[in-house]
Amino acid sequence: MTNKLITVIVNHQSSLMKEHKVLIIGDSRARNCAANVETDVRDNFEVQELVKPGAGTDILVNSANNIMSLSKSGVLIFCGGANNVGKKNSTKALQHSMDFIKTNNHTNIILVTVPPRYDLMQSSCVNSEIKPFKRQLKKMVKAYQHTSVLDMDNDRKLFTTHSLHLNGAF
Repeated sequence: MTNKLITVIVNHQSSLMKEHKVLIIGDSRARNCAANVETDVRDNFEVQELVKPGAGTDILVNSANNIMSLSKSGVLIFCGGANNVGKKNSTKALQHSMDFIKTNNHTNIILVTVPPRYDLMQSSCVNSEIKPFKRQLKKMVKAYQHTSVLDMDNDRKLFTTHSLHLNGAF
């Protein structure tokens, strides 16, 4: 995921200057992402991370709105939705994400998709809800040039034994 993320961040920027900021906001899946991203982009970007384990998309959006200090030269990476999808609440997650995108058209936004849950059966209701959630998110975001969707790598080897969080191999 880190290499994809770096590519997307750099592609969002036409010229690399030190004052560019990358802000990573997410639930527990976003933990340690800043350290991995910063290693690759530290010469050109200031990287910050806000992680709220167990938070739904509404809480993450409110947090992002409260601390948004990014300009058009910044990038916000948003890792949310897993807790909503896990509680069969993906419609609200989509709505909160879209409201956030619409009101923050002054900065570049990268939405990271929800990975499958490997601790559950493939046919579980949670995994069955993830695919339509991803599809709908990608469809809704197409209309916004300042927003991209980054598909989370689904390689099982990149996840911890409990299978929800990324391990150190990513």
